Amino acid sequence: MLKKFKNKIFKYRVYILGIFCLGLIWDIFFNPQISDLAVLILLFLWVLSVLNFSLEPKTSFILAAVSYGISFVFQFFIKEVIMEKGASWFFVFLTIALIQRLIKEFSKNERKV
Repeated sequence: MLKKFKNKIFKYRVYILGIFCLGLIWDIFFNPQISDLAVLILLFLWVLSVLNFSLEPKTSFILAAVSYGISFVFQFFIKEVIMEKGASWFFVFLTIALIQRLIKEFSKNERKV
């Protein structure tokens, strides 16, 4: 059963990544409310994308930098909601990237032993 689930997720991995990208753009720019449920769903989709595409931590660091840039730019336009969402996504992506990096380093050190 778990193998079927993994195969189905792997089969639709491009759609999962696309839904994540559209959802992230929607959440930052078009959703006027701060929704924890949207953040959790998008976080789940991003983790699935990272696992399915075997993305490097560098990708999450780049998304963190882009989110920080969005927050920084919209600070000058006095768009507080977009600025806050950009900053919160910055911390989410930074946390994911750091966890990915730690797992990668831990598995690399474990192989040496």
